[in-house]
Amino acid sequence: MTPAQHPRAAFLEWLAEQLAARGFTVTPPAHPNPAELAVTGPDGQRYRLRVVRTARRGGDPATA
Repeated sequence: MTPAQHPRAAFLEWLAEQLAARGFTVTPPAHPNPAELAVTGPDGQRYRLRVVRTARRGGDPATA
């Protein structure tokens, strides 16, 4: 599966646009992961943002 086909790619693209509009610089990480962004903040601080899927357990989500 290519990064463009990855189910989280559209969300990450949207997130990158939102961050760029707020002065963050989004760059590809050193090891490309379709669920990860490398970000540098306006103050020079670096971040790695990773989108993860959590497993849902049965029952009411409020009590899980």
